[in-house]
Amino acid sequence: MTCKAAVLLAALFCAQSPAQNDKLIEFPPLMSAITPSWLPAIPVIICGRALSNTTTIGRIRNSRFTGRPIAPLVIKVKVENVVQGDVSVGDLIDIYTFEYADSQGGTGRLNYIHVGERNIYLLLRDARTFRLVCDGCEYGAPRVYSGPHPGFKRDENVPAAERLAEILLTRGEGTTDAEMEHAIDRTGYSWLDSKVLIARLQILALRETPKVRESACSALKSWDVACPMSDDAGKIEPRK
Repeated sequence: MTCKAAVLLAALFCAQSPAQNDKLIEFPPLMSAITPSWLPAIPVIICGRALSNTTTIGRIRNSRFTGRPIAPLVIKVKVENVVQGDVSVGDLIDIYTFEYADSQGGTGRLNYIHVGERNIYLLLRDARTFRLVCDGCEYGAPRVYSGPHPGFKRDENVPAAERLAEILLTRGEGTTDAEMEHAIDRTGYSWLDSKVLIARLQILALRETPKVRESACSALKSWDVACPMSDDAGKIEPRK
C-alpha cells in the first residue's frame, strides 16, 4: 500500500458518508488514479449478488465536479465471497453510490444493476455503511461473468489482486463456455496487475475447454504473450 493511496481513500470517506448525514455527498473523481498498489488500501472488497435493482434514493442533482446530472443510488447485495475486509459470507449489505443520469461520457451501468447480477465491489466502510470507492464509475463494481464460486477460500498470504483474478477468471459452478469467453473479454481492469491477469489467462489457455482456450489465447495475444504449450506456464496455481 502507498501512503498516497491510504491518504486519498481516507479523504474520500471523511468527505461524507450516509452514516454521518442523511444527505449523500458525491466523491471527487479519483478512480482514474487507482492502480494495483491501491488494492491493499481499500477496506472491503467482495463479490456480491444483487438482491434488488438499483434504487434511486434522492433527487437528481448536478454534479459538483462535472455539472452533469447525477443521482444517489443504493444497491442491496448479498455477500458471496470476501476478498478483503471485515465482512462475512452471507451478510446482507446496502451499497451507496452516485451515477450519472445522462448519456454523456459513460454507460451509466450502475443505474441498471438488476436482481441476481453478480459483481465485484470495491468499498469504503463506516460502521454498517458501505460506499463504492468511486461515484459515476463502473470500475468500482465490475461485473462477474464467471459464475458463483462457493468454494473460494480467502488466503491472507495471497495478494488481493490474485484473489480477485481467481474469481473473475476461474470457471464457477454451472458456468457455460460462452460466459467464460465473456469473462475473458472483460479482463482490462486498471487496478489489476497485468502479470496477474496474464498468469490466470495462461492457466485457462492450458486447462479449459477448446472454446475457452481459444479465447484465452486470443487475450494473451493482445498482451503480446504467446499461448503456452506446457503446464509450466503461469505462477498462479488454481486452488484445490
